[in-house]
Amino acid sequence: MSLGLTSSEDYLGTVIEISLVFKETCDIATSQPIIVDEKNFYASPAIHPDRALLKVDLTKLPIWEGQCLQDSLLNNLSRYGIVREMTLYLDDWSGCWFTGNGHLYLEQPNDNNKTFESLTYKIPL
Repeated sequence: MSLGLTSSEDYLGTVIEISLVFKETCDIATSQPIIVDEKNFYASPAIHPDRALLKVDLTKLPIWEGQCLQDSLLNNLSRYGIVREMTLYLDDWSGCWFTGNGHLYLEQPNDNNKTFESLTYKIPL
């Protein structure tokens, strides 16, 4: 299941790094806490140092149903890279009204077999 396990300690505590082989095992490890001695530890995926990670700010998004908008964004933005994380902002006052803004992180691997389109200022949904 894992490629390797390393740990390091400093004044903030212990950092444990686990390298996983398959995306499915990584998804499982990041979706639920790892429990050690009745303490919960939360894993987060890392990006390979040879890959570009871009933060894309989203503005003037259509006011659609949440899941429909997320699906549309994933489908349309995957041509620019691998969508790693997406956040849609809610207003501060109610916490439930969509503001039409958000951001996402795109990973662009250095893969000669697959090329991604260049990002532009305006992307149609």
